Amino acid sequence: MTTHFVDQNWNLQSRIMRFIYVPCPHTSDVLADILYATLCDWNLDRKVSTLTVDNCTTSDAIIRILLEKLPLKSLMMNGDFFHMRCCAHILNLIVQDGLSLIKFEIERIRESVAFWSASPKREQNFVTAAEQLGIPYSKKLILDFKTRWNSTFLMLSVSISYKEVFDRYPTTNVFFPLICEIGYSLHEWTKSPIEEIKMMADQMVSKFNKYWSVIHGIMGMAAVLDPRYKLKFVELLFPVLYGEEKAKIEFQNLEAFVQTLFQEYESSFYGGSVSGSSSFGSSISSGHRVGLKKLLSDIASITRDDDESGGMSELDNYLKEKLLPKDMELDLLAWWKTNGIKYPTLQRIAKDILAIPVSTVASESTFSTSGRLLVVE
Repeated sequence: MTTHFVDQNWNLQSRIMRFIYVPCPHTSDVLADILYATLCDWNLDRKVSTLTVDNCTTSDAIIRILLEKLPLKSLMMNGDFFHMRCCAHILNLIVQDGLSLIKFEIERIRESVAFWSASPKREQNFVTAAEQLGIPYSKKLILDFKTRWNSTFLMLSVSISYKEVFDRYPTTNVFFPLICEIGYSLHEWTKSPIEEIKMMADQMVSKFNKYWSVIHGIMGMAAVLDPRYKLKFVELLFPVLYGEEKAKIEFQNLEAFVQTLFQEYESSFYGGSVSGSSSFGSSISSGHRVGLKKLLSDIASITRDDDESGGMSELDNYLKEKLLPKDMELDLLAWWKTNGIKYPTLQRIAKDILAIPVSTVASESTFSTSGRLLVVE
């Protein structure tokens, strides 16, 4: 169990709170009790923002149990956005659904790679065959992990460059703009003239819509807290995900959430920090990425021209202030550290929201962690 937070110097921190063997049964009640006890041991039961977990039914049940144990008043929006789904797990589910349609082809590639990388002698024979065909052996063959789509991608991307070599043998082998880019690319692929790619894209779109048909309030708020994006940028980008009609509804929901969250923090200004958070072969070309980049550039140009300064409240002033150039390098934590006097309430929100992990990968990396332990006596 790890905790993530922004410290007083506006540096993003991560600490291991507990690393414990849990005997069977691994029920939601048992796991929830351990999580709650750990929060209490560290005196964080009234300071927790969100819980980032993978997408399984047990995790859903754990969330429900913890919400019954934790004081809702200490949670942002009374715990409505306490559950943060792991983006890496969702992305893996999306890609695996698409790859399932070519699983037999992938399995043949996997078996071939496993065979030719099983021993130095076999690998040398493969290198010799590549040299005979005039193909540079610049990258070693990579065997993937079946449950990790990114490793499968690496295996395929390396293997495809040696397609002619394999033929000589009997065997064969980016919190918001990134999500919009993935959604945009998937929808573009559904228009492919190649039926297999269209079917893959349809399945992936279905999984995408299951989890990200509605942008989590945390992701939306994080985009708003970026002075290069804010609400105007999000409003213009939403149609990429939802289409014109639904985009209006989703933007209204996000706008209402931003206002409500700001009011909640503003009202508790003298009561200390509110610890919580509410809430795409040749047919698959780089044209999709280029198309979205052009769209983002056009949106950035529009927002720079349309923004006007002024406004009554701190939030209004921030939202109406001119956007920073979208392509500029920006340390967001440093920006909010230096703008606390101008936007004190928003700074407090940023300190909580920007510390929330959108993936459990950071926590899972604990298993390969060494020499980074915090000893408390």
